[in-house]
Amino acid sequence: MGASCLTDTGHEMGSISLTDTAHEMGASSLTDTGHEMGTSTLTDTGHEMGSSSLTDTGHEMGSFSLTDTGHEMGSSSLTDTGHEVGSISLTDPGHEMGSISLTDTGHEMGSISLTDTGHEMGSITLTDTGHEMGSISLTDTGQEMGSISLTDTGHTMGASSLTDTGHEMGSISLTDTGQEMGSISLTDTGHTMGASSLTDTGHEMGSISLTDTGHEMGSISLTDTGHEMGSSSLTDTGHEMASGSLTDTGHEMGSSSLTDTGHEMSSISLTNTGH
Repeated sequence: MGASCLTDTGHEMGSISLTDTAHEMGASSLTDTGHEMGTSTLTDTGHEMGSSSLTDTGHEMGSFSLTDTGHEMGSSSLTDTGHEVGSISLTDPGHEMGSISLTDTGHEMGSISLTDTGHEMGSITLTDTGHEMGSISLTDTGQEMGSISLTDTGHTMGASSLTDTGHEMGSISLTDTGQEMGSISLTDTGHTMGASSLTDTGHEMGSISLTDTGHEMGSISLTDTGHEMGSSSLTDTGHEMASGSLTDTGHEMGSSSLTDTGHEMSSISLTNTGH
């Protein structure tokens, strides 16, 4: 192993630990300059890993952990500069993964987690800069996937989640910049899918979801910029579909949904700009 470093300049901190049993690992570091923090942990038992890093400069944080048991992984990093956050964790037991990162600069956040058990994955990213958010999570158990990302800059949001168990998928992304939103989720269990994205910039929205279990689908997207909307959903279980999209910019709308279970369909779209 090349180098391992642990630095703490915090006040009233409970415990901090770094454990490494890896072989041929480049560098591993854990840095904390926070105040009144409970615990911070970085554990690595992987082989031939490039670098792993955990940094925290937050205040009054409960717990913070990064765990890696992967093989031939490029880099893994977790950064938190938030205040009064409950817990944040990153876990990866994957093989031959390029990079994985989790960044949080939010205030009064409950929990944030990223889990990956995939093989030969390029990159996975979760970023949160929101305030008073309940929880945000990203889970991937896919194989040979290009990239997956979840970004949230919203305020007073309940829950956000992105789950992928697909194979040979290009990219999947979920972006939310809304305020006082209940929940937002994107789920994909498909095979050989090109791209999937869900974007919400609305206010006081109940829930928005995109689900795909299809095979060899080109692209699927759901976009909502509405206000005081109940729910929006796009569901596809079709095969060899080119594209599917749902767009809503309406106000005080109850629900909007697009469902496709067809085979070899070229495109399907639902657009609403009504009030």
